[in-house]
Amino acid sequence: RDRLRSRGLGDVYKRQCKEYGVEGTVVAPSTYHDSAQINNAMSQIISTGYDAVVMCPQDYDANASAIDEAYNAGLPVICLDSLTASENYITSICTDNKAAGAEAADKMAELLGENGGKVAVFANDPQAVSDVDRIQGFVDRCKEKYPAIECMDVQYYNNDLNRCSTQVSDTITANADLAGLFCVNNCLLYTSPS
Repeated sequence: RDRLRSRGLGDVYKRQCKEYGVEGTVVAPSTYHDSAQINNAMSQIISTGYDAVVMCPQDYDANASAIDEAYNAGLPVICLDSLTASENYITSICTDNKAAGAEAADKMAELLGENGGKVAVFANDPQAVSDVDRIQGFVDRCKEKYPAIECMDVQYYNNDLNRCSTQVSDTITANADLAGLFCVNNCLLYTSPS
C-alpha cells in the first residue's frame, strides 16, 4: 500500500508535468515514510542535476536537512503535504492537518451523537508530521468540544499492513464498548475486519 500511495502521487505529478510541458521524474524511496531514504533521495537528486524538487517531507526535523541541502545547492524546493523545520523552500501545497483532524472529530461526534463513546486511534508513523498533526487536531477537538468521546492511546503500525490489521482486530475484540475508529492514514481502509 505504501508504493500505491507513492505511485498515485507520482501519476498525478507526471500528468501535471505533461499538461504544463515540463519534464518531470519521480524519485520515490521504497518506503515513503522513511526520512533517511527521503534525505538520501534528495542527495541523489542534487547530484543528478535536476532544476527543481517537489518533496513530500515526512519528519519535521529529519527532513529539514534535505531541504537545506537542496537550497545550498541552488535547487528550489516545493513542499507537498507537510512542512519541515527548514524555511528554505519556495512554496508549499499543504493540508492544514490539525484542522483536518478537528473536522474528523466533528464528523465522529455527529456519527456518535451526544452519548459519544470510546474511539480507537490508529496512525502510520509517530515521526510523520501529517500523522502527528491530524491526531492532535482530532484529540484536541474531542477534549474541547466533545468530552463524551474518549480517545484511546494511539496505535502506530509503521507501514506494516499485517500489523495494522492485527491491531484493529485486537482492539475491536478487546473493547466491546468501542464506538468508533479514527485512522489518519489509508491502511485502515484495507485492513478493517467486517
